[in-house]
Amino acid sequence: MRYNSRKDTTDYGGGQEFESQDTFVTSLSLKVENQTNRYYAVKDIAEKYLESIYRYNNYKGEDLNYMAMTEEDLQAAIQDQKNADLKSLQNIVAKECVDAFNPSDYNYYGGYDLNIDNIYVAEAKSSIGIYVIYGTVVNTGEAVKLMIVLDNNNLAYNIYPEKYLEENNMLELKEGDNINLDIESVEKNNLNGFKYKNVDLQTIVLDYFNNYKNKLNNVEELYNSLDEEYRNKRFQNLDNFKEYIEKNRDELENAVFSEYTVNNLADYNEYVCKDQYGNYYIFKATAVMKYTMLLDTYTIITDEFTEQYNSGTDDVKVKLNIDRWIKMLNNRDYKTAYNYLDETFRANNFNNDQTVFESYMRDKYPGHYEVLYGDIIERNGIYSQSIILKDITGEDETEYPLDMIMKLGDDMNFVMSFTLSTK
Repeated sequence: MRYNSRKDTTDYGGGQEFESQDTFVTSLSLKVENQTNRYYAVKDIAEKYLESIYRYNNYKGEDLNYMAMTEEDLQAAIQDQKNADLKSLQNIVAKECVDAFNPSDYNYYGGYDLNIDNIYVAEAKSSIGIYVIYGTVVNTGEAVKLMIVLDNNNLAYNIYPEKYLEENNMLELKEGDNINLDIESVEKNNLNGFKYKNVDLQTIVLDYFNNYKNKLNNVEELYNSLDEEYRNKRFQNLDNFKEYIEKNRDELENAVFSEYTVNNLADYNEYVCKDQYGNYYIFKATAVMKYTMLLDTYTIITDEFTEQYNSGTDDVKVKLNIDRWIKMLNNRDYKTAYNYLDETFRANNFNNDQTVFESYMRDKYPGHYEVLYGDIIERNGIYSQSIILKDITGEDETEYPLDMIMKLGDDMNFVMSFTLSTK
């Protein structure tokens, strides 16, 4: 089998080009994979391949009774196992690669949990699918580039390592690019079989959440994954985003998926995750793991919130605004929270300095909070709402009573102040 990025043609004059018969192949266009069961089948195969390489390169006889063996016998047993691992590896790698490459050409990776960044598929016919995969090893960040061919008739697959992609100009392919194929089937053996499986929604949503967390080690890639309107409004630029990540890295890395909802919309699927701190993560997926995301529900106001807000009484609007503001604190979005403060209040208490406000809030309110509402009083259009903040995780039993002073503005805007902590 041979793949190329273009056809070999000869111009015989008159503007006509004919493909030489000895290089005739079928050109196929790559598209983004949008079928969940196929995506997970290919991901499992790729991770099996990475694990086989890892085991082959790292086996040192840990399971052997080396205390009862001579050094010579130990090394012989280790080599026997490595030979067996190599043979297993060669049963899943395409024969033409086994014949052409040395074991070192399969690329060694320092792990085998794979984060897929892009996966493209070209279908030669109903039974043959060609998958080009670009990803990273989760624990090391090493780039992984592979091609996998699935035979749906035989339920068999072949792996084409990165060296094959390099030799055939396939290291930087994208959606819409063409590859060329000449293959009828994949011969099945006792190691290269596969099967499709149904994956439940919770597993899918958890994978989106983990995919985001894996990108915390590549901040620029994560920034580019954000919805464009959202990132411009919330962070403005990459440097601000980097600062946010580094200030809050421990919390972001320790976030745990707790709840989710899925909305199937006309142009994309929306996966909404909530972590143990009450923070939201919204993934807008146009194909499997092909998404843009938002890190909160308040930066871009939803139609549902707008309807709820506009139909509510002023008391309801005050509570909705307080809820938004506490979400900003939970999200460590102190810049946005500061901008809603009354100018006189922030001048008198925080020297008109956002960093002073942030230091105060991190010191006095270090947790993540839910809000309990008490009495509300209105005087001359100014509302005083009593609240109690409680740690949303239950780890801190301290309760923080506050009075939130708010004036409602137009277009869901408001200005506010609050009673300062005396602790």
